[in-house]
Amino acid sequence: MFSPVKQRATYLSGGFPPVQKGQVIKIPSKTILTIAISILVIVSVWSIALSPYFRITEVVVKGQYFCPLSLIDEVLDPNRLGNIFTLSTRKVKQRLLQNPWIDSVKIKRKLPNTLEVVINEAVPVAALATGDGFCLISEEAVPIQTVEQLSKYGVPVFTTSHLVPLHEGKRIDLPFITEAARAIATIRYSELPVELSQAHLSADGQLTCFFKGGLKVSFGEMVDLPAKLRLLLVIFSEEGGEFDHIDSISLAEEKAPVVMYKLN
Repeated sequence: MFSPVKQRATYLSGGFPPVQKGQVIKIPSKTILTIAISILVIVSVWSIALSPYFRITEVVVKGQYFCPLSLIDEVLDPNRLGNIFTLSTRKVKQRLLQNPWIDSVKIKRKLPNTLEVVINEAVPVAALATGDGFCLISEEAVPIQTVEQLSKYGVPVFTTSHLVPLHEGKRIDLPFITEAARAIATIRYSELPVELSQAHLSADGQLTCFFKGGLKVSFGEMVDLPAKLRLLLVIFSEEGGEFDHIDSISLAEEKAPVVMYKLN
């Protein structure tokens, strides 16, 4: 048996009192009541959460314009989503993000049975010409979708001096392609008073753009593009905002730009 001194030392050190053989340990009634209430609360909450009342019956999708409806219908079918509490929104996001059209997704649960999905779509900046059509690409040169008609997308045609291998959703890993895609985006979103209709990238990384009305602008290497765009704006301003009489402008030279006029 423990001596009173040893028992006291055990208690002070945070240990449990020694149990005698055949001794019955009594649990306080308050502890039993607390455990019972906790179990009851957990079971009640779990039962309510899994009730048919919280089964997803409606999905509200926002921000979908070009993303295929077939993907939306498949991934966000209410009959497959199940309970609003047990649904893994992470897995739903992963499935949606596999489509190149979808750049990011936000999912909100709205009790009792509605799921709100906000889609941020990728923005195509150009349509890369392929052997049998076009492929929409993003500013980071990621192929989004192969298409035959460009009218509803409103993007310029992008041509290269050689065929480019494409894999939807995977960035084009070729020299100058990403730089050209970023340059096209910068030109499109600039303050130029003319609309870009086509861009061509040469094998040595020279960018030439064609604008509506027939204007041709050679940017040369894709360096100092903002400065070249400011210079282009100055040229347009000096021409009184009229550019129909200009045939081509070359900004590829390091010294001064070269402006070629149309013959009357």
